[in-house]
Order: sequence, then C-alpha cells, then structure tokens
Amino acid sequence: PLPEGSTENVALRGGGLEGNFNIWYSSSTDNGQTFSQPTIITTSNGSVFPAIGVYNNYVHVMYVDASNYPCANYFVSTSSNNGSVFNTPIQVNDGACAATVNFEGLNNMTIAPDGTVHAIWVDARRPTGNGDIYTARSVDNGQNFGTNIMVNSLTSVGVDAQQFYPSIAVDADDNVYVSFTDMRLGTEWEDHRAYLAVSVDGGDSFAEETPLADLDNDLCKYHKLGVSENGELVAVVLSSAGMPDWGVYHLVSQDGGATFSAPFNISDVDGDAPNELSIVVTSDGTTHAVWADEREGMGVTNLYYSNTTNITSIGSENDEVNFRFYPNPTTGELNLILEGTSTEGEIILTDIQGRVVFRNSIPNMNQFALNLDVPQGLYTITLSTQTNLYTSLLMVTK
Repeated sequence: PLPEGSTENVALRGGGLEGNFNIWYSSSTDNGQTFSQPTIITTSNGSVFPAIGVYNNYVHVMYVDASNYPCANYFVSTSSNNGSVFNTPIQVNDGACAATVNFEGLNNMTIAPDGTVHAIWVDARRPTGNGDIYTARSVDNGQNFGTNIMVNSLTSVGVDAQQFYPSIAVDADDNVYVSFTDMRLGTEWEDHRAYLAVSVDGGDSFAEETPLADLDNDLCKYHKLGVSENGELVAVVLSSAGMPDWGVYHLVSQDGGATFSAPFNISDVDGDAPNELSIVVTSDGTTHAVWADEREGMGVTNLYYSNTTNITSIGSENDEVNFRFYPNPTTGELNLILEGTSTEGEIILTDIQGRVVFRNSIPNMNQFALNLDVPQGLYTITLSTQTNLYTSLLMVTK
C-alpha cells in the first residue's frame, strides 16, 4: 500500500506511475522580465521536487529520481557557466532504498557563503524506519558529495516516526541548521511538529533535535529556515505559534537557534489554512515569503507574498489609534504614524534579552520620526500610552 498522503502526489508528480516528469531549467538576466527557453536537465521520466542554489557562476539543481517508486534516489546537477550547460547528475545518497517513506517534502538544499553545497533529503535506507533526515555536502562546487550524515536522533521514545519537509540553512561560521516535520506524537494531522537540529562543525554531526522555537505544543507542518548576512537564524512557520489563530509567523534567533523572538505574523489575514512555503533572506536582512492559503474560500488555494519591509501596523480592533512604522528593517531612521486620535506616549525598544536599549517620549501628534542609535539586531518596539500598549518586532541593520 502507498504511504499516507502519497497517492495524489505520485499520480500528479510522476514517480513512474502516471505521466513522464522531468526537470527543466530557465533563467532571467533582466530581473524576471523575460526568461530563456527552457532546457531539460533529466531524462529519467520520474524526476520530481526540484530545488535550486546559485554561487557565482555555478547553478546547482537538486531533484528526486522516483522512477523506481516507492524508492527514491537524490541527485544534483551542476552548471559552471550560469546555466548554459549542466553536467551529468551526481547521486547524493550513498545508501540504497530499503523502506517506504511519506512521498512529500522530500528534499532541499542551500549554498553556504563559501560556496559549499549542502543537500538534505528524506532517506529510506533503514528497513525499520519511516523516513530519516540525511544531509551531505560538496566542497568542490557540486562535483562530488561527501559521506551522508543522519540528522535526526533515535535516542528518545517515539522519535522513530515519519519525518519529512526538511529545510537547511548555513551561516558564515559554518554552523548548519536543519529543521524538519516530525510525527512522533502520532499519525493524525494534528500531530505534525517542527524540530530543529544544529551542527557547529559544518554538518559532520548534529546535536539532538528540539522543537523549533519551542513550538512543541503547536501544530506545524510547513516551515523554512534562512540565515541573514549578519548571522541571525530566521524561521518562518505556518502555525498558530502560540497565538489564537493560524498565520505565517516570522521568528529570529541571535543565539544559534537556542531562543527565538516572539512570533510576528507577516500575513495580512489570520487563519485561512496556510500551506506550502518558500522563503529567501536577502543580504539586507529582508525575509521574502511565498505561501498558499484559502482566504478566497475553502478549497480555493492561491499564492500570496509578503516581506518584512512591509509597513507594520499594530493594535487591536477596539483601539482608537492605529500605530504604524516604517521601514522595517531600518538602518536607524524610523517613521511613525498614529492614525486616529493623536496621543502622548512613550516609545521603548528592548533587545532579545529583554533589556531596554532605547526610550523616548513622543509628542501629541500624528506623524513623527526617530533616529535609533542602537546596534543591529532584532528588537521589540513598544508604544505605551495611558490607555494602551502596542508591541511589534523591529529589525535594525547597519
């Protein structure tokens, strides 16, 4: 029998059962205005789940060869000339398939600041496993991949469960962060949880995984990691994240994933069944996110986009004042707008350790500007008035 959730995916996405699926590549040199004629990378007729990474002139494409479903192998094909020609694909997994896995969210990849290629996937080499998370890296621009490393631990009760949807991020100090969906709590939809495992030796070994951002009580299936240029670990999760309703929550860690900032919803709606997710963290610290949700109606799924530079509005539906500020992230200059009744108050910035780093009274007016002389990092910004408190997150970059 097919594993839970796999029938539709295999039928629609290949796997050698229905349809001949291959991986194609196209690029744009004019900021997405036009794209080149697509070129084919695979010919196995069972290639699915492409992921892409770029470093200088190198373009790396990772994919799943599921032509022998329910077994899957993982390959990376590399171009050294900006995608003009791709080399013969290199198989990444060094163990043979011996078990069935949940056929969704099987693989991912990232490129480290030094060009090292890190691949991650759901591996089925253990006959008694339900899909383990494995990773391997290439230090020669995708020509060869090293020994496969198992990420998830099997030392605790219940951890030998379905694991999938891996995400991977690497910082300039060669710390490797891996998150994955885990169903150790049970087999129902509400049992999905996101876990985080960290390597401080470039991916040679991983500490035992822990709930991502301490979301051990919150359902989370879709999630992604990224690293900013200054080394902050970014997590975006489609979850309730301890809040009353579902959202696309953005969290930041400045201590290697040990602790995270309070979740901040970058979507403009609550609930509406967000699913699937892709993020990019750019050099200026901006997080760009794309996801699907059903805000147009149950069963009606469309794609939506947001980023952390959007003007931020905070308050509640019963407030007479709507507090907005921009830009976010900021290099120090901050514009604040109070829509509605103007009021006197105080602006307070606290760092991730809860220390107050900036405090300033605000005049009885609707618009004003501040110059924040604080180090770069993630802060909680609070507007305090006689009747209300408004809080949100602010990223300061230099």
